[in-house]
Amino acid sequence: MQSIWLNTWLVIIPAVIVLGTAIITRKVILSLIMGILSASLIAVNFSPIKAVGLITKRLLDQTHLKNLFLQNQSPTHLYTFGFLICLGIIISLITITGGVSAYSKLIEPKLKNKKNVETTSLILSSMLFLDDYLNSLIVGCVIRPLTDKFKIPRAKLAFLLDALSAPLCVLFPASSWTALILTELKTSGISSDITSSTLLISDVFKAYLNSILFMFYPIILIANVWLIVRRQLSFGPMKDQEEIAEKSGNLFNNKEPIEVKLESCKSTGSIWDFIIPIFSFLSFTIIFLLYLGNWSIYSPIKTFFNAILNTNPLLALFIASILSLTISILYLILNKKISSNELIQAIQGGFNLMKNSLIVLLLAWTLGSILEQDLQTGQYLANLLIQTIPALLLPAMIFISSIIISASTGSAWGTIAIMMPLSIPATVTFTNLPIPILIDQAPLIYPVIGALISGAIAGGHISPISDSTVMAATSAGSYHIDHLITQLAYVIPAIISSMLSLTITGIITKHYHIDKNLIALISLVSGIIFSSLIIILSSKIRYKKR
Repeated sequence: MQSIWLNTWLVIIPAVIVLGTAIITRKVILSLIMGILSASLIAVNFSPIKAVGLITKRLLDQTHLKNLFLQNQSPTHLYTFGFLICLGIIISLITITGGVSAYSKLIEPKLKNKKNVETTSLILSSMLFLDDYLNSLIVGCVIRPLTDKFKIPRAKLAFLLDALSAPLCVLFPASSWTALILTELKTSGISSDITSSTLLISDVFKAYLNSILFMFYPIILIANVWLIVRRQLSFGPMKDQEEIAEKSGNLFNNKEPIEVKLESCKSTGSIWDFIIPIFSFLSFTIIFLLYLGNWSIYSPIKTFFNAILNTNPLLALFIASILSLTISILYLILNKKISSNELIQAIQGGFNLMKNSLIVLLLAWTLGSILEQDLQTGQYLANLLIQTIPALLLPAMIFISSIIISASTGSAWGTIAIMMPLSIPATVTFTNLPIPILIDQAPLIYPVIGALISGAIAGGHISPISDSTVMAATSAGSYHIDHLITQLAYVIPAIISSMLSLTITGIITKHYHIDKNLIALISLVSGIIFSSLIIILSSKIRYKKR
């Protein structure tokens, strides 16, 4: 039964309820449940019995159990659950065996102050650009003991993790995000083969590469984070938390500490106990993602990959995590570095580490599916925001639309899937040329793609229900809502500056025929300078906590 409230303002009410409840109660699970209840009631025209049925159906859909038996459908969320659990166990293993302790001891003598520790966090994140979950979990595991030692609030660590994980993934075209973006570009009408559905003639990978320079938000945010860390700037609610941590030693804004239940049982761990699990995971992930990126691989290996991966990046990560977990356990057992009791403890610790994240992700996906499939919130917002606008403002409006949809649904990937089929045809329409056309005949296409992906990430950074905020808070051992509130003041300058950069891009593209890379460079430098000024000025203003 279709809701009578489709294409009305009521479809955005659940997202507003989630945001409001999260801010008032600071309980993300309660907020998600309230959002699910309100969304399901609107979707079934306020019939309580049908609402229960819809919630049950969508909740079961997110487990994707039925897809295990369907040849043409992938249980993507099960792969995510499996990947997170395996990675949690790996983290537990390297902690229990003393691998993390050994690594910390190796780098600790070089870390003399907060700036060194925070810089190390950024360097490690920059090396783990293959996947945002991997980035947050591994860096959080390694850096957390060091940030605790130097009295850096857990919310600050969560920000450092969140600010680099997804932004790095989209800027490096060999990550778990790459396959999704390439697939959506092709589905939306970009292809080197001319068919009835082709709108723009181009290789999709080339189109993605050309759009990277226009992904202003992730680039500006990364520049901001380095500025904040290297200049030790602080402002907003984060400044209060840092002062509390420095004076009292409480890293949780005067709240009860959150204990990450992973205890290092051995102080004699070897650095190899850390390197082998992490290196094996990275190696398998790189191999699988290179395959998904259609790189040249030895034919028999490629045939094997084709049989098991089916071009799903989350399946690639899941298999990589299983293989690396297997290798890690075998290495530890054969070298008598772990007992059977410690192995059981590691498995339990891995589940405990991921338990809350899995619950929040399941609820967030359930809410997102109701908003997308039953209320069509994303389409309503997108159509509302990108209608009747001049061409020069198209990239900026796509950016705003993507932020709102991503923040409302909690899904950057879902936002890309919603917005790409709307944005690319809209951009082609502005050319007034018969389709298909060469991609260079639509000069706004690269800024639009960059704006869309930027907005999807930015929305995740300000949403209490996004997986990026969930994973960063979990990895840092921070209160979820504290992370969201402290991060907000730090990402707003990047959002404002990205808007400025996209507006400059639209104006220059419309009025001047110059190289697209030069346009991107002028716009990007303008955004970075403006954002840096906001941050520096904000750090000089004293924020009073209410």
